[in-house]
Amino acid sequence: MGRGARRRGGQDRRAGQLLRPRRRLAADHAGHLPGQRRGAAPLAPGPLPAPDRGAARDGGRTGGGGRSAAGRPGAPDTRPARVRRDQGASPHLLARPVLVELAEGTAEEGLRTALAALVARHDALRSRFEQADGSWWQRIAPSAAAGDPLRRFDLRATAGSGVGEAAEITAVREAVDSFVAGEAARGLDPAGEPLRASLLDFGPGRRPWLCLTVHPLAADTRSWRILLDDLERAYRQSVAGTQVDLGPEPSSFRHWAGLLAGHAAAGGFDEELAYWTALPDTALPDTALPDTVLPPEGPGEAPPVAGEVSVSLGEGESGALLRAAPAALRAGIGDVLLGALGRVLCRWTGADRVQVELEGHGREEIFDGVDLSRAVGRFAGTFPVVLGGTPGGAPPDWPAIVRAVRGRLRAVPSAGLGYGALRHLAPRPPGEDRPRVAFAFHEPVDPGESVLYRSFHSPPPARRAEPVAPGVRPLEITAYLADGRLRFDWRHVVGVHDRATVERLAEDLLEALRAVAAHIDPAAGRAERE
Repeated sequence: MGRGARRRGGQDRRAGQLLRPRRRLAADHAGHLPGQRRGAAPLAPGPLPAPDRGAARDGGRTGGGGRSAAGRPGAPDTRPARVRRDQGASPHLLARPVLVELAEGTAEEGLRTALAALVARHDALRSRFEQADGSWWQRIAPSAAAGDPLRRFDLRATAGSGVGEAAEITAVREAVDSFVAGEAARGLDPAGEPLRASLLDFGPGRRPWLCLTVHPLAADTRSWRILLDDLERAYRQSVAGTQVDLGPEPSSFRHWAGLLAGHAAAGGFDEELAYWTALPDTALPDTALPDTVLPPEGPGEAPPVAGEVSVSLGEGESGALLRAAPAALRAGIGDVLLGALGRVLCRWTGADRVQVELEGHGREEIFDGVDLSRAVGRFAGTFPVVLGGTPGGAPPDWPAIVRAVRGRLRAVPSAGLGYGALRHLAPRPPGEDRPRVAFAFHEPVDPGESVLYRSFHSPPPARRAEPVAPGVRPLEITAYLADGRLRFDWRHVVGVHDRATVERLAEDLLEALRAVAAHIDPAAGRAERE
């Protein structure tokens, strides 16, 4: 175990929470990132030495001098920069807005002050990404370089007048969705500020809306929970006329990335190699999966594009799974979803087992003196897990299936953190085969008792055809709760899988989950059919 690392006690308990993030997490921004794998997150932090605090405040590139692990002169980049090299996608395509309905009478200046406090506190919100020598590099700009983070848009003309409350609500939502679609299409300049905040003003008597966009290379899903909490706290203090104080400064992503690189290079994760290399070889090639012939990419050939199929369960079935599953199956909703997905994929492929790529939050407590509980950055990473079907086509024993999933997740060492570190930072990676299916579940944002927030909403996903970056999984499923229903977005590569195939798989997953819901609460299924 490397110097400065603490023993990873209690990892079983944390591994069981991999698919059950805190209730403040948002589904919207993580599930629809154009040009990026759905639900996936960086696995390859660039190897960084412990940063010089002065250099960080002066806006220098991340890292120190010398040569990087890749043999390039100068400072190595951070983990998000390495991911962009691997995927070859333009960072301009990554931004996805988060939509928040605010309280009536929200003070614009108080909100502006709170946003400025966030930028000053979290250096990731001052990230600048620059391309040099075919690689992306992260730079932290000084606080003084930050501009006004808030823009105000007068949309009173779009809200309607005197046409009834229901019609006005519809008009407001349509205006908001239209604005958000435009923001998603614009993207964010990676060389510019990674945070963009837009206040949508619909006039007196109507609640304003806030459209927040943060470049995904600067913040992962759990970072959004922290940002939303900090924004609320700073706003409360600002409108109360007190100085904004968000508590002790958290550990920085830059510092953590350097420690992780050193720990991996020193063999700190070597004890996990046996686990990862012993995983069954279920990363099937294209020719072993139905409808998975990759299109040619010769001179003049158009690159493959992404397609999407979206389906959802009914409210009754969704409620049964979300509310009753933990007690009835002694498992979280993530375990249940994975159990059903494993059965569907095994029946489709004809295999007894299949590998699926999952996302872990990456914030394991392995370094002394490093507290990531309030840190913002791209910490999350992905790792493989093996799911099994029902042998011999026997009727599914859902409690047994879910127990097996829960056991496999609890067995994952360091909650999956070591897998990415070994693949990209250690001298002996655990092989290059990766799952061809990725899955992520994101719980909804719960505003709770909030002075600022009233509700969080899911903007419609972008529907334009987007080029597929190298390294994207042929099938990527994102699950989240929208308007009381469990929704599943199946993103696929056009030409690798027929849309009809993906639609059939999506419906098969719904049928499997309906069977689970009926097992837990027979009344839920009857109510949906009626």
